[in-house]
Amino acid sequence: MTDLATPRHAVCGADIESSIFWVEPAELEPEDLYLMTLRENPRFFAGVDERGLETVFRSLTAGLQGMCEGKADAFTLGSLITESVTWARGKEPIRVDLFTALWTFANRSVFGALAQIGYQALCREYYGRIVPACVEAWLESDRAPGAASKEAVERRATALLAECFAWLRERLPLEGFAKSYEHRLETGADLESAYVEARAGLITSGAREVLSIRDRPGPGWAARRAS
Repeated sequence: MTDLATPRHAVCGADIESSIFWVEPAELEPEDLYLMTLRENPRFFAGVDERGLETVFRSLTAGLQGMCEGKADAFTLGSLITESVTWARGKEPIRVDLFTALWTFANRSVFGALAQIGYQALCREYYGRIVPACVEAWLESDRAPGAASKEAVERRATALLAECFAWLRERLPLEGFAKSYEHRLETGADLESAYVEARAGLITSGAREVLSIRDRPGPGWAARRAS
C-alpha cells in the first residue's frame, strides 16, 4: 500500500533567461558588466545568495580580462539558482523550480564571436533539459525512510539537490561539452555542425547518467511509486 505521506515522484521545472551583449572590452570595467547583468536579469539577482554573487563577479572579471588581453573574443557565463522546493502532501509530486541566467559578452568588432551563440544554445540544453532530468531522477531514487512531514520532505529534497548539483559538476560538467564544441570549430567544422555534434554528445551522456541514477538500488521514492 502506498504511503500517502510520501512523495511518489518529482517534477523539476527550469526557466532560462539569456542575453547577448556586444561590447568594447577596453572601455569597460568588471562593474560595468555586473550592472548590465543586474539590469537584464533582476529575477536572478533577487534569488541568488552572497556566495553566488561573488562567483558571478569573479567570472565576469576573468572573462573581461581574457577579452582585453586578446585571449578570447567573447565569453558566456551561466548561473543556476533554486527558486523553490515544495510539496503539497499526499500523492502530489515534490516540485523543484530552477532558474538559470545565461550571459554572453562578445566583442562587437569581431564576427568570430558569433560562435558564442552556439555555446549559449548548448548551455540552454544543459540547464533546461539535462539538469532537470537528473534532478528528478535523483529525488526519486532517494533511499530515505517512508512517511514524513511536509517540512521534513522539503528539507530532505533541498539537501538532495545540493548532492545532485555536486554530482553533476563531477560526472557531467558542462565545460567538457563546451571544449568539445570549441575543438570542432578549431578543426574546421562550421557553427551548425559543431553545435549539432556537441549537442548530440551532451544529450547521449545526459540520458546515460539519468539511467545510472534511476538504477541505483534502494526503497526510495521511485521504488514506492510501484506500490
